Amino acid sequence: MSAPVLPDDASPAGESSDFDSLLIAQLEAQQTQIAQELHDAVGSQLAALMMMLGATQALHAQGSTTHAALAQAIAQLELAVQATRALARGLMPVDAAPGGLWRMLERLCADYDQLHGLACDFAMQGDFDSVPQATANHLYRIAQEAITNALRHGQATHIQLSLTQHAAHYEMAISDNGKGLHKVPTVVAPVGAGLRSIQMRCRIIQAQLHLQSSALQGTTLKVVWSATDSKPNDVVSQSTT
Repeated sequence: MSAPVLPDDASPAGESSDFDSLLIAQLEAQQTQIAQELHDAVGSQLAALMMMLGATQALHAQGSTTHAALAQAIAQLELAVQATRALARGLMPVDAAPGGLWRMLERLCADYDQLHGLACDFAMQGDFDSVPQATANHLYRIAQEAITNALRHGQATHIQLSLTQHAAHYEMAISDNGKGLHKVPTVVAPVGAGLRSIQMRCRIIQAQLHLQSSALQGTTLKVVWSATDSKPNDVVSQSTT
């Protein structure tokens, strides 16, 4: 059975939906600014200090008390640099370098595979090197949320994450072999917080969200977007069997 879910604007809660979208956009902007400051200011200063200490260390003979103290200080600074970079990456996971999106999605799959014992495969067809950083960060968060939901709620053991370039649009799909969705999300029966967040992010990047689910056969979430779209399309289509 297939049924489209009404756009947020068509519901009585349309104003609330607009506010949610604005709130997420503002939070993302703040996080981006904080991440940039951490990377450019704090991270750079720590790295420069570590280099200065390293140069000072080279002036002292091996085995001296000063040499040992400097070595310990450098080690602590290196940990601080790594922590700062990790924090900045958490706030703004995808950098502006070409291919930042697909590289981080590939890494996301590898992390789930290694850390959570979840078979998570990544595949890509087409060119995704020039996806704007703001769009890429939203897509990454969507993938993160989808995989988390599949593991936590769907009890999935295998996930396929793919990026596909078509003639007129781009597509990111996350498919799992979990339990599937129990309920079709509608305006009357609102979706959960995770899926609502995904909807809001799709709205911000002017993308369409499609859900396809079969009982005991898993769920597929697709995000479809185009660089030429100028107006947001909030329609979420849902298919269940």
